[in-house]
Amino acid sequence: GIGCGAHSFVEEGYGKRMHVPPDLERYRQRLQGGLDPEETLEIFDRQGAMKESVYLALRTRDGIDLKAFERRFDEPLHRVFPTAINSLVDAMITTPQQVALKPQHWLIYDHLISNFL
Repeated sequence: GIGCGAHSFVEEGYGKRMHVPPDLERYRQRLQGGLDPEETLEIFDRQGAMKESVYLALRTRDGIDLKAFERRFDEPLHRVFPTAINSLVDAMITTPQQVALKPQHWLIYDHLISNFL
């Protein structure tokens, strides 16, 4: 992200989340001093990246791309989160390519996603 208050995500390793604090004076001072105003918020390990991947994908209509998940983590989703998947079987649409929440469950997303976290 560019500018005061911006947020970024970089996919180096398993991912890294950064932000520029929303303090305009600090932002100006750091730039004038030749310093990067960005700060690291979070560096993901493998387990954290898997949770984040699921968390973000289930917020979308398309859900989790099962092949992409397995390519990135060298393990299928059902092997990583068997209990969560089994507990949500009635709330999900499952095909060989994807897993997504049924639209009628979108309003209780926060409750359902806790099974993966």
